[in-house]
Amino acid sequence: MHVADEENISNTKDSFWGFFIKNWRVTLLVIALFVIGGVASLFSLPLESDPEVEIPIAIVSTGYPGASPTDVEKLITDRIEEKLKNLDDLDKLTSTSSEGISSITVEFDARA
Repeated sequence: MHVADEENISNTKDSFWGFFIKNWRVTLLVIALFVIGGVASLFSLPLESDPEVEIPIAIVSTGYPGASPTDVEKLITDRIEEKLKNLDDLDKLTSTSSEGISSITVEFDARA
């Protein structure tokens, strides 16, 4: 064995990790405690197979058969948007108007 190797070994024994190398039984005990704690935590966590998820989105669809997209926009979509703008916790309001159909998507703040 070289002199440098012997110095590295003696430096390792005097270091923080050297304690765990010299006291291998303590090291095994610490590892066992971590494993037992992890398994106990795993089984104590509440799990749901079908959790209830509330999605804060609403879609308002209205029909006006035979009307052009411009008419649907002016007569239906704009009027409904004016009423929906005042809702509490409103995050985003988007709308589309096509021939005979108006669709408005209302997204609420999920943190509220």
